Amino acid sequence: MRSAKMDNFRGILMILVVLGHLLELQEGPVSDYLYLIIYSFHMPLFVWISGYFAKPADRSCIRSLIFPYLIFQLLYSVAAVFFWKTEDSIKLLEPYWLMWFLMALFLWRLLLPLLDVKDIKSQAVTLGTVLLLALLTGWEQELRYVLSFQRMVALFPMFILGYYCRGRYREITHWWDKQGTKGHRFFKVILLLVVLAGFFILYLFREEISHKWLYWKYPYGKKGGGILNRASLLAFAIICLCVFIIWIPDRKLPLLTRIGQNTLPVYLLHGFIIKTMEYYGVMERTVTPGLLTVLLLVIIVFACSSPP
Repeated sequence: MRSAKMDNFRGILMILVVLGHLLELQEGPVSDYLYLIIYSFHMPLFVWISGYFAKPADRSCIRSLIFPYLIFQLLYSVAAVFFWKTEDSIKLLEPYWLMWFLMALFLWRLLLPLLDVKDIKSQAVTLGTVLLLALLTGWEQELRYVLSFQRMVALFPMFILGYYCRGRYREITHWWDKQGTKGHRFFKVILLLVVLAGFFILYLFREEISHKWLYWKYPYGKKGGGILNRASLLAFAIICLCVFIIWIPDRKLPLLTRIGQNTLPVYLLHGFIIKTMEYYGVMERTVTPGLLTVLLLVIIVFACSSPP
């Protein structure tokens, strides 16, 4: 049975993915700050919701993950080599840009049977171990691109957290119901204020924060930041997750719910548009990049999530 809340959540995250990639094509203080905000949480949250609906790997992975990965990895690689001229060879084991997510999702699902524990103590130990590995992996310098190693390990805690949350859905909702109306209002306001404070901190330190820290694919150093950066980003993402889950309505919303039910085609297809725009310098040629961004965001999301 589908959850309207989760469909709405996925719809919002998918819109943020496309918006973030459109913002990559332009420069300016406003677009840079919006980009920083989006990337501070949207990737970990997308991983969490993928873990929430994940099942251990089976034959369906071939149809839902392996085939799409091979087909679109090849298409993107061919386009990058022969059209966009950004790559010099076609690679299958080094996911091209967007394709890291399908590769990581497949590997995460392969590992699920090893981590599929039921009691809360075992889950806490497992989650703590995975988190420790995610933080320690930042010192690995050699495997950042092969199989999306850095991203796969760094974001694995969010995937496992989502998977465990699904198994404890009744306990979580029961605890939430016990808080009552006053408790709900308290948590809504407090968590929202914490997130807004986080965004303000991002604004204050926007010159010192490298966007590359937020890509989760670089080892520690100038590009990858440090262990404190990674730990802080994971903690902030969890707070943002709570805000989204609490505030998003649990009912069908016009257009947004439909987008959330069809996120994969939007994810796979919008990259061709973004990279082609980058190749031709579309944003650099327009005098109103903000207006064009909004227009393209609407067209891309609705077109790629339509039934055809």
